[in-house]
Amino acid sequence: MCTDDVSRFQEAAKLYDEALHFVDASVGSMENKPRIIFWNSDTCFQSFGLGKHAGATIGTFGIVISPRAWQPYYVRHK
Repeated sequence: MCTDDVSRFQEAAKLYDEALHFVDASVGSMENKPRIIFWNSDTCFQSFGLGKHAGATIGTFGIVISPRAWQPYYVRHK
């Protein structure tokens, strides 16, 4: 897990941990926890060419979360 804004790392970590717990409880345990990038900057997020998407799973690379998707329901969904 990483973010482009170190000052928000704890917030991102909490969202990530809560999403993992939700998925484990709802669907079952994941063998490998996904890599995830929380972007605070829309410019950085747009480097993935995702337009207005809130986030996306990029093949086997991992998950990218846009600035507007720093919400539990978005992170759980991705």
